[in-house]
Amino acid sequence: MHRMPDIDVLLLGAVPQEIRALTEILQNCRTLAFRGQTLWWGNYAQLVVVVAATGLGKVNAAITTASLLEWLTVSQVWHLGCTGAYSGGPLEIGDVFITDRVLCGDEGVLTRDGLMAVSRIGIPILVHRGEKFFDRVPLCWNEAMRKLIETTPPGCYRQRQGHLPSPACPCAPDGLERSEGAASRRTSAVPAQASFPCSSVVPENDEGFRLHYGPSLTVGMTSGDPEVAGERFRRYGAYAENMEGSAVAQTCCRFTIPMIECRGVSNFAGTRAKEAWELETSIAHCHGIIMTWLNAADAMQRPSRGDEA
Repeated sequence: MHRMPDIDVLLLGAVPQEIRALTEILQNCRTLAFRGQTLWWGNYAQLVVVVAATGLGKVNAAITTASLLEWLTVSQVWHLGCTGAYSGGPLEIGDVFITDRVLCGDEGVLTRDGLMAVSRIGIPILVHRGEKFFDRVPLCWNEAMRKLIETTPPGCYRQRQGHLPSPACPCAPDGLERSEGAASRRTSAVPAQASFPCSSVVPENDEGFRLHYGPSLTVGMTSGDPEVAGERFRRYGAYAENMEGSAVAQTCCRFTIPMIECRGVSNFAGTRAKEAWELETSIAHCHGIIMTWLNAADAMQRPSRGDEA
């Protein structure tokens, strides 16, 4: 398989429902079959973008991500989709959650008294830049990615279909969870900076959402009831759980590719009744943040590419 041109952004979601609307914004888009999955390759303004579904779970996520990074020259990976929030944390259904710490929920030693950390085995799951990591995976954010993140500070946001970013009335919550590992830490909220476009259909009467940063937990088996979810929240202090995050982050770390994870909250972890889930709303809100980043990334690319021309 021949090597493709350089890719500015690789957008990954576990299943097609999480990414399909983003494929519709690509110009000159073509579809490719790849390792049992489907890729959409095209342009967003001046950016070269590939959108792909990895498949459900850590194994599929790692295989697809590694194969793509081996084949493509990628500047950044944006991992997106839905997530189940822990009810003890700050997230509500419809919120958007950006991971600032990737925690591993399956690795370790299982005993009758519970799970012991990987550090008890003594073998790290990853060694990165001389540091050993046992129960979490570092996020390799470079300067370009940090500039993207600055365009979406935590706080309240609104979005409107087809509108470019424009000033919006502040909609600040009383407080916002912000994490460096401890779930109970609170800081003041940052007011909304802008309303922004969304590739998905924005639900009618949508009142917006809050954007949070914090730790996420990756698990092989999602919480099947509130008791399990509550125990995981108490143990790890994560805000939400998903089934692919640590695998994508660890793969990107091994390839030294910057990666960020952005997810919309579709349900509370432990709630298995699908009628209580808000999949369309959570995906639409997540895509709003992704669209904001695409516009910002394009704006950052234009001066350098203009010089080259």
